[in-house]
Amino acid sequence: MIEEKDHELKGFFDMFYESMNPLSKNSNTRDSLRRKVMVLCYQMSGLRNKHVNSTKKEIALYMTNTGSSASGINTLSNLGFTTTFKTVTREKAKIVKDHEKNLLEYLSDKVWNLINKHLYYLNKSVNFNLFILIIIA
Repeated sequence: MIEEKDHELKGFFDMFYESMNPLSKNSNTRDSLRRKVMVLCYQMSGLRNKHVNSTKKEIALYMTNTGSSASGINTLSNLGFTTTFKTVTREKAKIVKDHEKNLLEYLSDKVWNLINKHLYYLNKSVNFNLFILIIIA
């Protein structure tokens, strides 16, 4: 499948597999070698692929939310399946900070619009100074 997209990669997997000298090993070991080479290729593709890294981050976030330990997440990170616990901690702090900022922006916008709407109607019908005194109090 990868070779269809980029013809320069033709034989890349086979080159790795052949470098393990599979002919001198039994069939079970050859199968294990194929899987190891596949995992190696997966890890190499994930080094700079933002979609793979995003998925690894989401898995680690999910694991922390379900109560997994830092050492468990870091072990899976060392295997290439998730990001590190430190990365997840930073991401959680960023999510909280962004949420607070977005919430404050939303509320200030809505409250400001509400005050402006009331000021418009009050200015038309009631003494404007009375409304200002109510807000200050």
